[in-house]
Amino acid sequence: MSLDERDDRTLTGRVNLRHPDAARFPSHKAFPLQLIMDAWWLMMEGHSFAQAPFTRQEGVRIASTATAATEMRELAEIYNGKRVWVDENDICRLIDRPQ
Repeated sequence: MSLDERDDRTLTGRVNLRHPDAARFPSHKAFPLQLIMDAWWLMMEGHSFAQAPFTRQEGVRIASTATAATEMRELAEIYNGKRVWVDENDICRLIDRPQ
């Protein structure tokens, strides 16, 4: 996976299928989020990436001090099953629609 560009709330990049047993990418809409969450979690846990331009310790520091680190932790909780109740105002705010 490579990230080529970041603009406000948009990431542009490529994901290459390298595993010989994987026939195709999953088609569900959450797949891109799953990739990002898995990479962030691996960095937080100190796992190494073969082609990463940083060490394990640098990866932990990058992930834990990132601008969006708080949001990533909250998202990780939801991703891992925490239930969050939202109302109509929350939904409007999330989709940038006037209330």
